[in-house]
Amino acid sequence: PGQQAQFLHCLTCLVALETSFSDDLLDLYIYYCVIGLSVTSCRLRAAALSMLPVLAASGGAQGATVVLQMLPRLTELAADPWWEVQAQLGKLSATLLPSAPADAAPKLTSLLVSILGNRCPSVQCLALSSSAPLLDGSAELLAAFVPCLLSLPSQQRQQQPTPTPPPGPRPGAPAGRDT
Repeated sequence: PGQQAQFLHCLTCLVALETSFSDDLLDLYIYYCVIGLSVTSCRLRAAALSMLPVLAASGGAQGATVVLQMLPRLTELAADPWWEVQAQLGKLSATLLPSAPADAAPKLTSLLVSILGNRCPSVQCLALSSSAPLLDGSAELLAAFVPCLLSLPSQQRQQQPTPTPPPGPRPGAPAGRDT
């Protein structure tokens, strides 16, 4: 059991170094991720979960499809009390949501909204930074985002990244002025 845990932990580090995923490599990482999600160690569950956003984003359409098939198991993990599992679920939901099929989008939104309801500042910070780019498309997400942001201690709220305004004139600014 100890060697398997070490191996799984190594995989969670190595996945980020991959530049592309063949079908076999994607299957291998998913297989060990599923094993990692079932272990008793909360730290290893969180580490295994951290592989999924990488696989969903870098594994092409197949990567996201395979990860979305795990949605029932991921929804169960929403009840996991470990803060890092919650944070990684938020990051994964935000990664999957922009390209999610219509039947999965409400489930992912609901999962992300529940993570934004977590009052652990570490979970909140990761969920806020992951979900901020998605706010334009979801009133439900925005409704959970604002209370989450406002509930952060002021020092952590000030450390949250602020969006960079697009180049060019501000909306409503007089023509010919960029300020």
